[in-house]
Amino acid sequence: VLLKLCEPFLDPAFAKVDSIDSGYFVASSRMDLSKDTKLAATSDETASWIDVRNPSRAQNWRVQQQMQSGGINAAPAPGSPAAVAPGSPARPSASDTSVPAPNFITECFFLTMRCMHLGYIKTLGRLEKLGKTYHDTNNAKKELEDSKSQWMGTPAAAETQAQLDQLTKQLDDVSRSRFCIEAQLFDRPVLDVALRYYLTSAVWML
Repeated sequence: VLLKLCEPFLDPAFAKVDSIDSGYFVASSRMDLSKDTKLAATSDETASWIDVRNPSRAQNWRVQQQMQSGGINAAPAPGSPAAVAPGSPARPSASDTSVPAPNFITECFFLTMRCMHLGYIKTLGRLEKLGKTYHDTNNAKKELEDSKSQWMGTPAAAETQAQLDQLTKQLDDVSRSRFCIEAQLFDRPVLDVALRYYLTSAVWML
């Protein structure tokens, strides 16, 4: 759905890329990224970046960080930026009016980025793990089949045959999972829009 909403500004000329506001996470509290990993940035540096455009939200961010780490126990005053239940999005205060609300294109762009990261990209990682599992399981099965003449007729034959049957079942299960995921991820229309979205993202970042 989000990819469909993004389609109007995924044009080949990238005419609407300039409409994407890079300060989205300052102007909006729709997504909580406080627990996400920051690359090459300490907590103080993150707060200082936020402070450039919205001092009140920066203070709220610092207070929530202290509350989560157990640094303070006192409840913030009602109506203050920090008077928000832990884990819930911060509500803009009266002083936030200096920061304009993000436009629709910006909202769609960043929400899609988040969902693609948590959904599509994560599923690609799962597919890669399934491929490795299939490869390892298939090798183990092949070893047992190649040595069948050695263990057939021995006391361990029944147990080894059970292992072989179990490996065969695991291969079938992994194959089904891979086919189901591939059918979704590599659906041509979805893949086409996803590639155009990431191409637009690359142009925007550059």
